Amino acid sequence: MPSKILICFLLIISLLSSACSTIQENEEFTIAGASMVGAGVGYSTSPKNLRKEYNAAAWAGIFGLATYFAIKLFGDKKYDNAKLIEENKKLREMSQNFKYLTKGKGYFTDPITGKRVKGTWKIKEIHQWIPTGKNTKVHQDKEIELIKESEEKIK
Repeated sequence: MPSKILICFLLIISLLSSACSTIQENEEFTIAGASMVGAGVGYSTSPKNLRKEYNAAAWAGIFGLATYFAIKLFGDKKYDNAKLIEENKKLREMSQNFKYLTKGKGYFTDPITGKRVKGTWKIKEIHQWIPTGKNTKVHQDKEIELIKESEEKIK
């Protein structure tokens, strides 16, 4: 009788730990904890004709897999969405930090090879402060982007 109470107690702890994993940053710890609970259940309920270690390993795998599927199925989607929305805001602010002033096509010197190549260019207006020393910063207001065409298009 006491072993059945222990099994029920460990099962409840396993379910609660998998429910709380949506708040945690790393779900692997929850799965590992559930696997340890499963190993304890398997070891304590092992039949006398089987080795206790084999039964513990089987139950650990079952509990770990069940916890993994519970996390993926019932995971907190709002937490993931909030994280994505925050990242999207940061990227939007970065993209709005500049605007294109002008663009065109022409020839320019490739900075890597030093050869004259055909391509397009874009001038962006940016507002960035770049640290140059301990107490100094330089403000950059324009950036040029050179995009060379592939060698097949030039020929």
